[in-house]
Amino acid sequence: ATLPLPAVILQKVREGEALGPVMSRYTGIDEIGRKEGAIGVFTAGKLTRASVYHQAVILALSPFHNAVYQAL
Repeated sequence: ATLPLPAVILQKVREGEALGPVMSRYTGIDEIGRKEGAIGVFTAGKLTRASVYHQAVILALSPFHNAVYQAL
């Protein structure tokens, strides 16, 4: 999954800043990277960083544990 970032935040990341501190500055939430993260902020809490990673890991591992992939 991808998360489109507002231009001002994307520019800071492109300049080499880590997303967490940039988001903390713009939201006022200390250590946001250890909390809901950018995903939580931009989805208004509907998704969390953990939930997105959980889905990504399951999808990435599907070819290794599903016989359908082996048959093709």
